[in-house]
Amino acid sequence: FARPRWFNGAALKPVLELGLASLLVFGSYDMAAGSYFARNGFFREWGIGVSKLWPPIEACDFIEQEGLEGPFFNNYGIGNYLMWRFPERKVFIDGRNVEAYSGQFLSRYYDILNGKLSPSELSRRYSIRFFLIGHAYPDRGIHPLINDLNDDPDWKLVYVDHTSVIFAPASEPRKIFIRTGND
Repeated sequence: FARPRWFNGAALKPVLELGLASLLVFGSYDMAAGSYFARNGFFREWGIGVSKLWPPIEACDFIEQEGLEGPFFNNYGIGNYLMWRFPERKVFIDGRNVEAYSGQFLSRYYDILNGKLSPSELSRRYSIRFFLIGHAYPDRGIHPLINDLNDDPDWKLVYVDHTSVIFAPASEPRKIFIRTGND
């Protein structure tokens, strides 16, 4: 296969080099700015420190500000962050090591997520004082639990943001805090 006479590979080389350099610069910026991760649905961002994309940072601030105390229910996906944030509190479940939990406990946990154990029954059994549920991080069956809590007259939604929700006993007077993306 012969090249046409007008084709000059030497003249094309700088154009290709410029194009490749542009792709590398813009691709690097895309990753460094974090838009690559957000666009592709990853719960990561570039940099050092705790990501603000999925941990319940502001919900934990709310817990401290409102003085929510006592045992609480959390889902598996946020347990590690909660252990780091509240080292003095006991989390319901965390992702360090599933083998640390008995089969009976894990079965009960999935019963809770799947609506086989009502939030009020869970509260009585484990003395749960509030529910902190992360909904930003994919976790099996979380949304049915949020729906169950929302439908249960014993519980009311007191906090919601882009990462998590908090339900507290309906009998306790508490303000409701809703954080939108514009706050």
